[in-house]
Amino acid sequence: MPRKAALSILSEVAKSYDQDMHILFALSECLESARDIDDLNAPPPDDPVFGEVVEKLAAFAGSSEGQPEHEQMLFGLASAARVLARQRDAIAEASSRKLTEIDPRRAAYRYNLGLFQKTRGRFAEGVTSNQVAISLADQVNESYQWNLAICATGAGNGAVALDVWKRLGHHIEMGRFGLPEGL
Repeated sequence: MPRKAALSILSEVAKSYDQDMHILFALSECLESARDIDDLNAPPPDDPVFGEVVEKLAAFAGSSEGQPEHEQMLFGLASAARVLARQRDAIAEASSRKLTEIDPRRAAYRYNLGLFQKTRGRFAEGVTSNQVAISLADQVNESYQWNLAICATGAGNGAVALDVWKRLGHHIEMGRFGLPEGL
């Protein structure tokens, strides 16, 4: 679905269900479809739905502490804040770190923290978070592997990056600068 169409749908749903924490959580998981998260230097999104979802989830996360849905709200908040192009980094990182404190054995929480670190260019930290996520996962998760390989490459850790890229089936070898290069 084109990003513009996704954004239109997400905006309508957010307006219609702005008091439903479960719908807003689901929207937080969809915001990436309405934004190019690969452009690390992109300006903040113009559409207010991004900030509105973050603000609502922040309120729900604050009022749900100690409740069963608290982790879900924090996870949605971390995801939604991450796509705001550094505008809510403190919220994204604090939510992600809080989740790793609540359940340090949950692979998805470590991966989400590593994803945040990668998109902020904090590659060495991302390597550590993704390695922990992979070690905690019940099965091999290709997304976790990709994130680790990208972080390792960005951190200049060629050996780790090369190992992961090869495991993912890429025909790649160590290049001139101590980093993997495709053949």
